[in-house]
Amino acid sequence: MITHTMVLTQKGGVGKSVLSCLIYNAMTGLVDLQKAPEDVRNDEAVMDVMKVLSNIQRTARVVDVDVPAGKERSRSWLASCYPGAIPVQIQPLPKEIIIDSSKVMSHFDTLDDIMRMPSPCVLDFGANVVDSVLYWLGKSKIVLKRFARENIAINLVVPTVAADDSIQAAIETCTNMHGLCEHAGVNLSIYIVENARDGVFDVKFDKNMHYKKLLGLGDPPFDASFIKIPHAAQSEVWNYLPQHSLTPTNVFAMSDEDLAQKLGIDARVASRGRTELTAWFIQNVESFIEAGLIEVNSAKPTMAETAQSGPDSKSKARPHGPVNAVEVP
Repeated sequence: MITHTMVLTQKGGVGKSVLSCLIYNAMTGLVDLQKAPEDVRNDEAVMDVMKVLSNIQRTARVVDVDVPAGKERSRSWLASCYPGAIPVQIQPLPKEIIIDSSKVMSHFDTLDDIMRMPSPCVLDFGANVVDSVLYWLGKSKIVLKRFARENIAINLVVPTVAADDSIQAAIETCTNMHGLCEHAGVNLSIYIVENARDGVFDVKFDKNMHYKKLLGLGDPPFDASFIKIPHAAQSEVWNYLPQHSLTPTNVFAMSDEDLAQKLGIDARVASRGRTELTAWFIQNVESFIEAGLIEVNSAKPTMAETAQSGPDSKSKARPHGPVNAVEVP
């Protein structure tokens, strides 16, 4: 079964591209570390990252879906980090398509062709195109029915920050996609990612009715999984990554001295930031695996399972489907 990972929400600026980069980096970043100098590969923290990534199934393509670059957007971090990213530019829906929905298929031919590829894709959808994509999936019912027929599943990843409009957008996105996929018989797994950039949800929205409604999506019929992502800016090198087109594993594959030279910062700052970024990256990838968002090779235990397993204990296989909640400590 092919599973496409669709990272989308109808609210911009909540970390979609960062999340897409992180998911795809987890799937493919082991290669960066395998090419690193031997002294870097022998670093204890780098070895920890390699242990986690070595268990992950790594067949995937990355797709950048957005409006054409120009006034409304610049080149994305995703495209900058991954030259092999497939760009899909979606123009605003012309009036003739809105009037005559039979023309909607040809408008999305490129996206349709990519999602018919015989390999999983990680698709990062810009907020400006989400309404158009949902319109396409709703009007051209043949697309989702083909997914059901060909056993193509969807992992819907919906990030949100601790802001009321972001939470409402997440609820709307999940509700719309759940309705479309349920009607067509598509295997849909929903993962709601709480991005702690603007504060901790449990503290900031303890009594917020929209947040309570969001948490309710963890129950049937949605059965959404929740993943908590700590704020990445706790690493001193994080803010340098986009401007230098670096992924976390690009950073881990460099020595402290090389990283300091690349970013133009003090070597001690580079060392601290690299250490902090390593811990953040491992924590998040482990949470993706725990939730079932990223599949692992079942023959090998993950790092967390290895650490928790004593000599007399047996590792428990992690489910590949959604679970009710996953919390990053």
